[in-house]
Amino acid sequence: MITQGKDAKWLAVLAGVAVGLGVAGTLRAQGTNEPGKPVTAPGGATAKPETPAKPEAPAKPEAPAEKPLTAPTIKELAARGLVRAALTDLRANPAATTEDYRIALALLRKACEVMPGDSDLLRLALDAAEQAGETGASEAILREIVKADPEDTVSQLSLITARINRLQDIASRIAQYEVFLGPRGAGLDATVRSRLALDLALLLRERGDAAGFQKRLTEATQLDKTNKDAAALAYAFYRETGGDEVQRLEMLVNLLGADPLDEATHLEIARLLAAVGASSEAMRFYRNAMALTEIEGLQPELEIATERSNVFFAADGPEAALKELNKTVRDARRDLASLRRQLEEAKKPVTDIPEVSTIRLDLANERTRLLAAHALGDQESLSESAQDMVASIAALDGYIEKPDTRPKRMTEERVKLLKEVWRLDGPLLMLLVGLDLTGAEKQIEALRALKDERALSPAVSARLEGWLALRKGKLDEARGWFEKGEASDAFVQLGRAALAEIEGEKTRAAEMYAAVWRGASETYLGAYARAMSKKLSGKAPPPALVGQRAGGYAQGVPKWIDDMMRSPRSFMTIAAAPEKPSVGALDFVKMTVKMRNTGQTTLRVSADGPMNSRFLLSPDVRVGATIETGVPEVIRLDRRFSLEPRQEIAVTVWADPGYGGWLMDNVAVDSSRVRYRVLQGFEVADGLTKQGSHCLAVDVDQVRREGLRGMKAPIGELMDRLEKGEGADFAHAVASSQMKLASVGTEGGMASSDAQQLCNALLKRYAKENAEGRLFLLTRVPSTPGAGVFSSGARAIEDTDAAVNIAKIVTRVNSADDAWLKSMLANKDAEVALVAKLHQQRLSAGASVLANMKAVRIPATTTAAAPAGSGPAKGAAPAGGSTPSATPAAAPTGTPSGGGSGGGGGSGGK
Repeated sequence: MITQGKDAKWLAVLAGVAVGLGVAGTLRAQGTNEPGKPVTAPGGATAKPETPAKPEAPAKPEAPAEKPLTAPTIKELAARGLVRAALTDLRANPAATTEDYRIALALLRKACEVMPGDSDLLRLALDAAEQAGETGASEAILREIVKADPEDTVSQLSLITARINRLQDIASRIAQYEVFLGPRGAGLDATVRSRLALDLALLLRERGDAAGFQKRLTEATQLDKTNKDAAALAYAFYRETGGDEVQRLEMLVNLLGADPLDEATHLEIARLLAAVGASSEAMRFYRNAMALTEIEGLQPELEIATERSNVFFAADGPEAALKELNKTVRDARRDLASLRRQLEEAKKPVTDIPEVSTIRLDLANERTRLLAAHALGDQESLSESAQDMVASIAALDGYIEKPDTRPKRMTEERVKLLKEVWRLDGPLLMLLVGLDLTGAEKQIEALRALKDERALSPAVSARLEGWLALRKGKLDEARGWFEKGEASDAFVQLGRAALAEIEGEKTRAAEMYAAVWRGASETYLGAYARAMSKKLSGKAPPPALVGQRAGGYAQGVPKWIDDMMRSPRSFMTIAAAPEKPSVGALDFVKMTVKMRNTGQTTLRVSADGPMNSRFLLSPDVRVGATIETGVPEVIRLDRRFSLEPRQEIAVTVWADPGYGGWLMDNVAVDSSRVRYRVLQGFEVADGLTKQGSHCLAVDVDQVRREGLRGMKAPIGELMDRLEKGEGADFAHAVASSQMKLASVGTEGGMASSDAQQLCNALLKRYAKENAEGRLFLLTRVPSTPGAGVFSSGARAIEDTDAAVNIAKIVTRVNSADDAWLKSMLANKDAEVALVAKLHQQRLSAGASVLANMKAVRIPATTTAAAPAGSGPAKGAAPAGGSTPSATPAAAPTGTPSGGGSGGGGGSGGK
């Protein structure tokens, strides 16, 4: 299919070919006789051979006819001009206020009145209304959105809840919710009904109706399994009201179904499974949780990493745990030793490079390595681990004295807590593995000398004294101490098992170790006990029955959930394409963005869901040889709450409604090419914008924008077009005037005398235009000093249309003392009077607004491409040369980077 932007060119070529074929066909029809025979004339007569004529010189090809001017209708230009004015005005103020959004709302609502039913404009107006806190306006706009886009279930819910919230008492609200959830609301989408049921459940709980709360909460989870809020509330409710671990696990898996990429849910499932002894299944969810953390560019918290290490010890056994931990520390030491050696050989200083001996595991993982080595009987690893542990405990004192030597994220309070813990755990662990008996005994004597029951309580004494006696061979004394200990103390239980082992009761000892494992399966002591039980009995002890049931249930959680951790491409695709590959100088770029669920289950669509609905359209603009990074625009695809497998959302949006499009208007004098990159779930890190974690990005085919024609024509010709032109010719004449007037006062720009003549011509046309034409002029003619004659003249012309007066206020008034602005304070239209008041207040405060923008220059087409990294930051107005084709543009001072506003929401960079 030939695209519209190329039709004229290719149709002209095809027409030329067709003419050539037509002539050739005629010649062949006349020359069907055999060569050398006379040509038969019509009627059967024989024609005399003709003398060949002397060939004529080939005619010079005619210059191709210039394509006719094209432009959107004045109506559309007026409506979209109001939008661009609203968003650029917001952008002019780095800290837009509620009042700024209220002014933007007035402009955007008028734009919606000029072009009713345009969902792009309606959503921009809705965003402004919400930012301005105008609930009444929000509801009215929502009605229009639902009318324009009946499949937008998100807006349907917002409209319903807005209507219900208007009711003053809870009883009336409950009654209204029940209507929507009853037979009369059966036609509503299940995702909408699910959220209404959740709202009703919360209201019923507020009234103390526990049964009603539970009923409606259950209904909410059943109607839509992707309703994460309902699933989370159901889990919290069930956890508070009881139930065994398997039932809790079922609720957690439901919550995981609502958001398979929720790190917290994976972690909670892992912890539940670890606590009941389903270690292998727990490891799966620990891996998922840590993978999600790492995808975010973060390191897992030490506590979580330690939990995972303990469960890995239990699930895969001491050999795998020891191998992993030995590799971690030994590889790090080898790499550091290699680095120091290379520096020393190069005779470079190594004073800033730590000593190899200082590279150690954290104490929690060292503890696991120590016990794994002991369970395996690996004396080399056991000795190495014990030495490292002693050194790490000793280093805690240094962390207090020299805070700069502390590991990152370790506070002084954390160091003091660790010292208290390891003052007891250090000697206990040494006794448990049978090392450094003398050192452990000295530490215990020091604790006795403190005579501090908080440091050496009866329970702690039984633990320490029992193990000391056991390792000294005083078995009866050890037995006595262990009998005094608390039955739930894992160290005491391990001591009793070790005592039975020493006394030769291996079967009994294995059972005792297994009991310790079942009671503390998520801990390092539980993992050690499991390893010792297997060592004595030859087989790993199974978890308790509840652990077996939970493990079996967890095995049924689909494996494709794990695939989702690895790549977003395993469950979705995104695509984007411009509506047209080529547009006219005044056309508006439309972009269709699609998001498709290619996964195996229904997935939630939201800004924080698995299918992230926030997108950034980031343009690169090429004008001649100059490439500039354009200003990005935000769009949202949250038209539905979820997508089933193979379903997609396809939204066509205006790609540059805000400040970025305004800048593009100011380079319209030259043809340009724009290439967009679409970033899903975008985030900014170190000044760079990229797609969010578990999100996608896609490059879009470039869009070619034609340049304005007639810019070099004499001013008289331009003024004539302003007077007599209609449709596209008039629109292009106004756009050309915009460029010329913005250049006043710049090198090579328009002379002030010519600018005055041009402004008078614009005013003459303004006076005879209807409201739409006046809106187009007001939103297109710059508000720079070069156009001051137009601004003052337009204010002097009386207008009764509210939209025109609001546009005048925002685009033409840059002084709080302006007499015309003061007259608008008493305008009979309340909206006009309010905008006048708010505008006057912000001008009095010295705010930066659209009407007081300053002029900068746009790069020329003849400018060489800038060196890499030399371009302006995103959002900065680019500076350029002073060649004739370099046209100036107005730009707000102090504009923030990024931002803008898209067809799906978000305005003014907020």
